[in-house]
Amino acid sequence: MVWPTFQPKVTAMLPADSFKGKVAVVTGGGTGLGFAMATALSELGAKVFITSRKEDVLKAAAYSISSSTGNDVLYHAADVRDPESVKKAIDSLVERAGLPDIVINNA
Repeated sequence: MVWPTFQPKVTAMLPADSFKGKVAVVTGGGTGLGFAMATALSELGAKVFITSRKEDVLKAAAYSISSSTGNDVLYHAADVRDPESVKKAIDSLVERAGLPDIVINNA
C-alpha cells in the first residue's frame, strides 16, 4: 500500500487577527521557543510583551518580531527568579499595555 503524502502546514492554524486586541506576555521571549511563540502571537494580532534577563537580546527580538509582523512588541528585562524584578516587569506591562489576556511562562 502506498500512503499519500501531505505538505506540512507552516503557518498558524488560527485565522488572521484571532488575537487582535489581546495582550500576550511571553517570558523568555527573546530567543528560542519563546521568540517563536511571541512571533506567532504577534502574527495573529496580539500586542506582545516579552521578558528575559538580557535587555539587548529583548531589544533585538522585539525589533525583529515587529519588523516581520507590523505590530508593536514591548519588552522589559526581568529575571523570573527575582520577585522584585518580575513585579517591575508586570508594572511596566500594565502601564504600557494593560492587563494580559494571554500568559506564556516559557522562562
